Amino acid sequence: MPAAPGRRTLGWILLLQAMVYSAGVLVFTGLVQSGGRWYSYQPEYRAQVAALLAGRLALSHDPSALRFDHCWSQGGVHQVWGLGVPLWLLPFEALARAMGFAPFPDLAAFGIALGLAAWCLLFCLLHEILVRPPVVPAHEAPTPVLQPRALWLCWTGLTAALALFFPPFLRLLRTRFQVYEQAIAYEYIAGLVLLALLIRLAGRPTPSRWWALCGWAGVGGWIRPTLVLHGIAAVLSGLWLLANHRGPECAGAEGRTTRTRALSPVRHPIITGLLLFVLGGAGLYVTNALRFGDGFEFGHRLNVQSLYGSLYATRFDHPFATEPLPSAARELFGLLFLEKQLTWDWYATNLFPGQSSTVRWREIGLPTYDPTYLVLLLPGWGAALALATRRDRHRNGLRASRPADHPWAIRQVITGLGVYSGIATFLLTAFYLRNCVIATRYMLDFMPAFAAGMMAGWLVVGLACDRVPSASMRVTLLGTAGIALVAWLAWQSRAMHQIYGEPRPQTRAEAIASLQKHLATQPVALPPNGRYTNPEEPRATGIPFNGAGWERNPEGMLMPCVILFVDSPHLLELELEEISEAPIPADPHAIRARVGLEMLKRESVERTERGWRIRFAAPRRRCYQEGIQPVFLATVPRSFLAAQEGLPWRLHQVRWR
Repeated sequence: MPAAPGRRTLGWILLLQAMVYSAGVLVFTGLVQSGGRWYSYQPEYRAQVAALLAGRLALSHDPSALRFDHCWSQGGVHQVWGLGVPLWLLPFEALARAMGFAPFPDLAAFGIALGLAAWCLLFCLLHEILVRPPVVPAHEAPTPVLQPRALWLCWTGLTAALALFFPPFLRLLRTRFQVYEQAIAYEYIAGLVLLALLIRLAGRPTPSRWWALCGWAGVGGWIRPTLVLHGIAAVLSGLWLLANHRGPECAGAEGRTTRTRALSPVRHPIITGLLLFVLGGAGLYVTNALRFGDGFEFGHRLNVQSLYGSLYATRFDHPFATEPLPSAARELFGLLFLEKQLTWDWYATNLFPGQSSTVRWREIGLPTYDPTYLVLLLPGWGAALALATRRDRHRNGLRASRPADHPWAIRQVITGLGVYSGIATFLLTAFYLRNCVIATRYMLDFMPAFAAGMMAGWLVVGLACDRVPSASMRVTLLGTAGIALVAWLAWQSRAMHQIYGEPRPQTRAEAIASLQKHLATQPVALPPNGRYTNPEEPRATGIPFNGAGWERNPEGMLMPCVILFVDSPHLLELELEEISEAPIPADPHAIRARVGLEMLKRESVERTERGWRIRFAAPRRRCYQEGIQPVFLATVPRSFLAAQEGLPWRLHQVRWR
């Protein structure tokens, strides 16, 4: 039997393969194209990098630089897609500026990130299972796996391919790949690194491996908020691995008794790792507070846009918050696994099996998963649960139900991946179960968890094949399973209908022009008397989205949610008139207002000759008392947040001084 390659040799071979894989993915999906088109179509991340290099967190301190889905907070314009990706792009851009060819191609930086993540996963998986002799407790014999070694290598390689060629990820890269999709793609890349570190910890629990896992899990939220949940799941899975490690005496590959650096849950290395995890979250909390005024705010309750139902739900409340759990679960399962009708109609009904009739903003834009994913997911979860239960029985001195004949390292990897996958899926399910807005692209936040669970399931298939007594039958079964997996990956990764369009990468000249246009400003002037008397006045201030929802035609009609910008508000007073014969009831007590993140206290509701005068108190938080501030109005009860017609109010005047 040929000897396995050394660690350093294996590392270099896999790094080359990973970079070839990354380049192939970029070309295959159309993210990079001939003619120097190596720049993403939307410049939000490049704008944030430019701001960081200028020494500030805000993209601009001029409110006229607001763009769709940006927010005005703490005296600056901010993007809401995190600082993690811009921090990754920062050294590349700094190097490009130093060498005189800025901006650096951000899609090339994406490819480098993908290649490094692939290398981490391949190296950790192959090294822990193939190269390093398994380290097992002394009471278990180091059972050979899938002899000869070539079959073992193929089996482990297919395990990695399941994550690297994960079909929803490849399909995501074939969309328009704007910042919305980029954030999710980077989330999956970060998830691959998280899986690699978890596999490494499963193979040999040591302090350094535990610290690496906790440190990486702690910074995930900088890339995308849902990575916080993945990080929690990975840390809990790692804690389980450490707590159930049966050391320190282990039998080596040749039967020698060796010792490993097993960790105790009460020792300092565990606490150090948890502190690293908390430290990453603390940094995220601080930057959120500096950017948005609240450490737990990621900007999604402050962004400006013209999707009034979504604005209403994220700033005030929404009907789906009280959706019964069974129907909410059916809807989430349908979004995840069942066939859907793709549409831009965010409030359409009967788009997929299980959809609730309750009003909710839903963007059904691209395929997600289907029931075939459960073929490997369920065995992966089930095996992890069974191994966890078995290990607990053994630790408590009870006799296991069957002999300990599974290879120790493989069982550890299955358990670590399966436990992580189950916990992360549970946390994401709880997060999205009654979320006020939902989209099929949000369902791709499950990708790292599902990939981990399916990898665990595939490893279970390999172990099942290894239990077959006949060597020829083992080879036949493994070959059949491998062909089936490759065929499934190819079938799932085919081009599928989606509504976002194909990638539109830019040339360097186009990227420079788009960034300049993105950061362009104009003079801003709010009324010195502190009031608006018609819908044209806020639009004339030079602040984008000022007056959104205060319609010109019919004149003065209010949409369910309204955006207004005011300066140094001492109060907020609305002069309203009821629209006659409107089917939606005109209830002045249903009108609410908030400045930034602060809900304003309603002081009075008075009848006037034309209608109603509603007065709100000044904001209590000092940061909202001075300077230009965004005001959000809810004009109807929450059950009508999606209404486009028949709205009950006409606004005549807004006064804030």
